[in-house]
Amino acid sequence: MPRPRPATKLPVGHIFRAAWHTYRTSPGRVLGISLLIFVPATLLDGIGRHFNEEWDGPAGGAIALVVFVSVVASVANTFGASFYAGMLDYTVHAIRHDERQLPLRQIARDLPYLRMLGLSLAYAGVLVVAALLFVVPAFIAFVLLSISGPLLVTERLGVRAALRRSATLTRPHFWRVALVVLVPTLVESSVVDAVATQVGHTLLAEVAIHGALATVIYAYTILLEVHTAQWLVEEDRRTAGYAAA
Repeated sequence: MPRPRPATKLPVGHIFRAAWHTYRTSPGRVLGISLLIFVPATLLDGIGRHFNEEWDGPAGGAIALVVFVSVVASVANTFGASFYAGMLDYTVHAIRHDERQLPLRQIARDLPYLRMLGLSLAYAGVLVVAALLFVVPAFIAFVLLSISGPLLVTERLGVRAALRRSATLTRPHFWRVALVVLVPTLVESSVVDAVATQVGHTLLAEVAIHGALATVIYAYTILLEVHTAQWLVEEDRRTAGYAAA
């Protein structure tokens, strides 16, 4: 009868250091692409809200324009986030295994965009439903499903399979995963809100704060999720190999 492999705890300190190492050694991919994706989307969204506040014409025209710009910005953000997370997954894998970085054009051709977009919508839907059930269910759902995006790319899963796989891998390490993926997200939100309060809410400030500052911190939080996902996948495979031996 196969012996169970002794459980290995998620190395929180190692994950933080590994994410920072990736950030520092590949700034062009990690930070440069993040800024190229999210600053324009933030600018679009800010222009829409700014136009709504300054509009003196018919209300219907303002509403239509604001809705159109907001939808375009939301789609750009969602699609951009999917591409960015997928690109980071390839980058982290290459660094962890000392492999050659694939050209961005090749990664762009290889990413499963429709499934990534479907997962983004499903993930957001689950969080909204969980939030309606108060804070604790939303917190649990956020942690359990936090690595579903990287898993969809790494293991070529479907939307539901990625969500189930994320919950399966994170459940035994729940509090450590929470420390890695939730705390940095809360810190990001607090820092951005604090700076926004001091600077104000002009269009330029919004783009600078939410498009640049938030993106710089957001890049690191996504790296933490990707490193966590890849570590948990490799640990799961090691456990399975130990049991089969």
